[in-house]
Amino acid sequence: MRKGTLTVIFLLSTFIQGQAQESASAVANGSFSVTSYFNITKLTDLSFGTVPVGGSIIVNPVSGTSAMFKIFGSGTTGVQVTINLPASLQYNGNALMFTPLLPLYNTLAQSASAAAFPSVTGGDANTGTDGNLYVWVGGKVTATPQQRAGFYSGIVQISVTAP
Repeated sequence: MRKGTLTVIFLLSTFIQGQAQESASAVANGSFSVTSYFNITKLTDLSFGTVPVGGSIIVNPVSGTSAMFKIFGSGTTGVQVTINLPASLQYNGNALMFTPLLPLYNTLAQSASAAAFPSVTGGDANTGTDGNLYVWVGGKVTATPQQRAGFYSGIVQISVTAP
């Protein structure tokens, strides 16, 4: 009797293993990548007001009439800020000389405690823990004695890159 019992157990084991060999399975790997994203918003325009013929006006980056930008992205991230400035402001083919000042940056919306970029075209900075970085741009315009009256304008462009 013992011999038959061993045979049955062996046959059951063989049968169960046979079923397992006929089943199928598949494995899928999950993957993702993390990218940094940034959004830039212009908060204020750079405004010199009225410049007298033969005169000049300076708008410091800490003043209320400087251009102000808010960069929002990943928190505490090193970024490269690039600022493209016009060589002059234009009106109907006439140019008004524009001299940029060193732009400022801060993780708070306070220009008084901001640091200066090393160049008028920007530089490296870090976003705050909340992802915010503020940038202020100022400059000087000079009207020659022969300057034609009119509304002069130009474009200040800012971009940000995270390594």
